[in-house]
Amino acid sequence: MKLQTKIQLFASLFMLIFILAVNTSIYFMFYKISSDTELNWLATSTEDLVEALNKKSDIPKSELLEAYMPNNGMVRIINDNSKALITKTKKYEYTKLTSDFSTKENNYIIREKSEAPVAVIAKPIIWKTAIL
Repeated sequence: MKLQTKIQLFASLFMLIFILAVNTSIYFMFYKISSDTELNWLATSTEDLVEALNKKSDIPKSELLEAYMPNNGMVRIINDNSKALITKTKKYEYTKLTSDFSTKENNYIIREKSEAPVAVIAKPIIWKTAIL
């Protein structure tokens, strides 16, 4: 094999590996940034919902939850026994998500092989009155 052919082959393989590495890193950085952005948006929406629930208002709490429900999401209120008190959603599949009580604020993404990733925000709230 000629030296010129070897150089061309090496340069082509190097460029292929380099392009694959760059594209892969861009994909994972974009996924990380978009996931973080979505979690931050959900955290802000959750804060707004908590503020609205804690205000004295004549609006029933279940209607207020519907107003703050994400377009493609779910709002669920659970008690300290991990029992769902209220669940508001437009998609029945979301009701299958586990609901665990936590005293800490959590935000994470559930990734299942067969379904799209789901962003979850869990925020503990103390109410002075009944919510229903």
